[in-house]
Parts: sequence; structure tokens; C-alpha cells
Amino acid sequence: KIQNHIGVNLKVSKVVSKRYPKFHRQQWPTPPGEEGEYFFKLIDLMDRDGVTVLLVILPDHIGTFHTNRQKRRLVINLRRIQEKYENVRVLNYNMPDVFPLNVDRYFMDGGWGQTNSHLSKDGAAELWKRMSKDMAKYFKY
Repeated sequence: KIQNHIGVNLKVSKVVSKRYPKFHRQQWPTPPGEEGEYFFKLIDLMDRDGVTVLLVILPDHIGTFHTNRQKRRLVINLRRIQEKYENVRVLNYNMPDVFPLNVDRYFMDGGWGQTNSHLSKDGAAELWKRMSKDMAKYFKY
């Protein structure tokens, strides 16, 4: 059933578009944690088998982007993984110059003071258009 899901169009946006003078800023948790151990075991197995792995950083609404501080730490950690493995690549779409984070209709929720953000149907379609071009560089058909 989920394979046929094409996204959700919300009648009422849950995006917080207005920037308030004060809003909660979220720190990024330090990895790897228990899940990280299994993640690295999986990456090791895929590397051994020569599987190309794309680690994708999904876009957040511009307000969520600014709410979640220490984003660089996430990117730095993922880039370190990329450097360690021959077939791992990082695709970062959570940057205003790569994906239009300020287009409210691309998001179901998120915004200023919101630590999570999810793409709308329109946003998922826009991301897929961009990702499919980028992914083509790593796969030969």
C-alpha cells in the first residue's frame, strides 16, 4: 500500500512562516549511539560488496533550518563517513542554495521554533526532480 503513496496535500498548512523574536533553538545530538553501531555495520557490509550508498540530508523549511543549530556537525560527520568509504556519497539538500527552503508550499509542517519539518507532495516532487539528476551521476544504466 505504501508503494503507491504519492504524498499528502494539506488543506491547512502547519508551517510556522513568521519568525518570532525569540524561538527555541535545538542542538544536534552527538552520534553514533546504539543505532549508529548497526549503521556502521551495514555500511561496512555494503562497502565490502561494492554497493553505492547515498546518504541524503533532506530539506527542512527555512525556519526549521535556522532552528536546528549545529547543522554543520551533521554534515561534517556524514562527510567523514564519505571519506572513509569508497562508495559512500553525501547529497545535502538542506541548504538554501540547493533547495528552495523558503517555499512554504513545499512543506507540510516545520518553521521557526519547529525542530522537525516534512515535505508536502509538491516538495517531494521538487526534491525527486533534483535528486534524480544527482543520483544519475552515481549509477550506470
